[in-house]
Amino acid sequence: MSKQQIVKALIQGIRHDLQAYQQLGQLLLRQQASYLQFNGTTLTELVKKQEHVLAQLQHSASRRRQLLQQLGLPADKQGMTMLMKKLPSPLNAQVRQSWQQLESHVQSCQKTNQVNGNLSASYGELLMQIKGEPAYGTALMQS
Repeated sequence: MSKQQIVKALIQGIRHDLQAYQQLGQLLLRQQASYLQFNGTTLTELVKKQEHVLAQLQHSASRRRQLLQQLGLPADKQGMTMLMKKLPSPLNAQVRQSWQQLESHVQSCQKTNQVNGNLSASYGELLMQIKGEPAYGTALMQS
């Protein structure tokens, strides 16, 4: 694979990841709504869909690391920064913008996932109370 082909593959990967993170963000928001509606069936379906998207993203990140290494660059964020600096001007701006959008989507998904984690804990405690089981924290205090 030539350097030009590697760079092209990296750019395509970033674009693909942008779409995948947009999809993940939508799934996370739907998950949040499902927690608030106490819809366990939908929650299960959404988690399966999220797992599929996350597997795609993990594969893509692994591929990006391999491609960066093939270019002799560090296989991390620093490597992407170094690559962007080496790209010609119009392409540099496009890739930089896509990379920044990707980082923004990642951060947004992380924040939504954190909220969902809190909702999940509350959802679990509520289900335990409905079933008449002591909540996790209460059970620990009684031990």
